Amino acid sequence: VDRRQRQMCIRDSENTERPTVLYIHGGNFLPPFFNFRATGSKLDSTVVEVCTQLAKRGYTAVAVSYRQGWAPTADQNVRAATFLRAIYRGIQDLRAGVRFLRKTAAEEGNPYGVDSDRIVAWGQDHGGFIALGMGTLDKYSEISTLGKFINSETLEPYILENIHGDIYGEMEATLNLANTPGFSSEIQLVVSMGGAICDTSWIESDALLQTPIIGYHVVIDPFLPFGDGPIIAHPG
Repeated sequence: VDRRQRQMCIRDSENTERPTVLYIHGGNFLPPFFNFRATGSKLDSTVVEVCTQLAKRGYTAVAVSYRQGWAPTADQNVRAATFLRAIYRGIQDLRAGVRFLRKTAAEEGNPYGVDSDRIVAWGQDHGGFIALGMGTLDKYSEISTLGKFINSETLEPYILENIHGDIYGEMEATLNLANTPGFSSEIQLVVSMGGAICDTSWIESDALLQTPIIGYHVVIDPFLPFGDGPIIAHPG
């Protein structure tokens, strides 16, 4: 280790509160191989590399997991409902993760070196759906009243709070356990690489109320449009 590296190590050891990035992997909300890919977990080489680079630059980098699974069937209601629920579960899980980090910082001596005032959700591929949802979905009505989020046969919303839990994952429900209540789920920045937002109405018109967003996207992406339009959900 040369002198410059030693100095960096000394400075870093003195910095006990670092900007914190939750890095959210992609994979189409299905585990590796079931998604017809060799990737789709927090152990993906891209996840490891980005987190390593962030750590070298003085951030606390957290590679996260979240609940996966949906049904890419021919039935549009089943396909849309299960895909939306996969996104919803991811948002709940990551918000629970934010609360957990704040709890460890406040009550457990901050073992991860978290700056609770500077937490970033950085999503890659379908992880970008989760990151964008964390920064924009703040009312249940945003997914319970729009026609595209309602079953065309039962006329019920695809997401039901008594079954799937509230948007922050703080409410006990059939398919949700409340985790780390009493701490804020808020984040200070969203970074999306190739992700999408389920509906632009989630974005606050008042810039002061909207979490800042940085987005990277391929202009010719055939599945998640660069502008707006239908999302083509596919298992591969």
